[in-house]
Amino acid sequence: MRATLDSVAAQSYPAIEHVVVDGASTDGTTDVVREAGRRVAKLVLEPDHGIYDAFNKGLNLATGDVVAYLNAGDTFATRQAAAKLMACFDDETVEAAGADVAITDALGGRTVRHYRCSRFRPQRISYGFMPAHPTLFVRREVYPRLGGYDASFRIGGDFEFAARAFGRFRLRYRYVPETLVRMPVGGASTAGWRYAMQ
Repeated sequence: MRATLDSVAAQSYPAIEHVVVDGASTDGTTDVVREAGRRVAKLVLEPDHGIYDAFNKGLNLATGDVVAYLNAGDTFATRQAAAKLMACFDDETVEAAGADVAITDALGGRTVRHYRCSRFRPQRISYGFMPAHPTLFVRREVYPRLGGYDASFRIGGDFEFAARAFGRFRLRYRYVPETLVRMPVGGASTAGWRYAMQ
C-alpha cells in the first residue's frame, strides 16, 4: 500500500485527486495513509462487497475530468506516467487511454511478464483483447451512459467493463506504447485468466 501511495505522490502531473477506498481492513491502512498519503484527497474506510464495489465508490467520489484505478501494491513505473496518459486527452475526441503493464514478482522488483496492449483495438474486444486495466484512464463524462462496474463479479469485472466500454459503446481509445504501471503477482487479476494473456 505504501509503495502505491508513494508512487502517486511522486507523479509529475499536478492535478491528481487521489481517492483511497479501503474495505475496513485491519492492516493499518489509515496509519499508512496518514504517513505517506501526501496527495490523498479522500479516504473511505468501510466494508464493501469486493473490488468492483470499491471501484464504484471511488468513481462516485471522484470529481476530476478523467478517472483511473490503481490497486494497492500497483505502482506507476515512472514519475511521468500519469502525465503521459493525460496528454492523450488533449485530443478532445479521445475518451480513453492506456499503456502497457509490467507484472513483477511479489516484492515488486523483478519483472516476470509484460502485458502489452499494442494489439488491442476497440473492435477486437470480442476476441478477448482488452487494455491493461491498471493503465486505463477514462473520461468521467462517459460514465453516465457507460455505467460503473458490475459488483457481482469477484474477478473479471474489469473485462466486463471493458467489453461494455469498447464493444457496446465503442469508446475512442489512444494507446501509449510504454510500460507505465508495475503490478506485483498475487492480486486478483494476476490469479485469473488475464495473467495468461500476452
